[in-house]
Amino acid sequence: MYDFLIPIPILADNYCYILRTDKKAIIIDPGESQPVIDELEKLNLHLTAILCTHHHSDHVNGVETLKIRYNAKVYGPKDNRIPLLDIGLDKYSTLTLEGFPFKIIETPGHTKSHIVFLEENHHILFSGDTLFGAGCGRLFEGSYEEMYSSLHKLSLLNPDTYVYFGHEYTLKNLEFAHQLFPGDAAIKSRLNKTIQLRKKHQFTIPSTLNMELKTNPFLRVHEPSIQKSLDMLNQKEVDVFAKLRQLRDKF
Repeated sequence: MYDFLIPIPILADNYCYILRTDKKAIIIDPGESQPVIDELEKLNLHLTAILCTHHHSDHVNGVETLKIRYNAKVYGPKDNRIPLLDIGLDKYSTLTLEGFPFKIIETPGHTKSHIVFLEENHHILFSGDTLFGAGCGRLFEGSYEEMYSSLHKLSLLNPDTYVYFGHEYTLKNLEFAHQLFPGDAAIKSRLNKTIQLRKKHQFTIPSTLNMELKTNPFLRVHEPSIQKSLDMLNQKEVDVFAKLRQLRDKF
């Protein structure tokens, strides 16, 4: 997509991301260290910053090794569960690293302190475990109201925003959506394309916000067609969201 952005698949289905200049690099959500070190060494890059969306181990387990090896600064939500955190961030924070300007958006739901990073020059959203391809994160700490509000916040961003999420869940999310909404042509079309991508072991990143607005049921709980399929026509959107999330948890 962009030659300065390098996705690194790690663990079972996670992604972490390198943003690079000629000599320096930033890493987002390093759930393990060795694949990141291998990529940095291959490209002769020096890591200067580590960005964390939330504290879960599959997003931060590589932080300590990388910080010690490269003397990189650790940025993340104001949460003492982020290992070796140097600078805590919130919605009022301004952050520019190696020429990349980031807007910090607070997105509680998956965890209480979850944040996402919007790189503003190129309209790139690193959505962690808040927004996935055709899905959203499970609620481990937050409420349905918080997650619904967080997703609504993201839905108002520029529709051309590229979305780089924390896990490769797109196929299963689309299988779930298609089962619930079999007559939805946009979901079916994306499912078919995703099946072909995954058969070739290709990534489903990046998505775009526009694609998510069309095919992600968690961003469409206001639509009568979605509400009707859930037998919740004219119900509160947050209640429709809660029902949808509960069904996905069991899928």
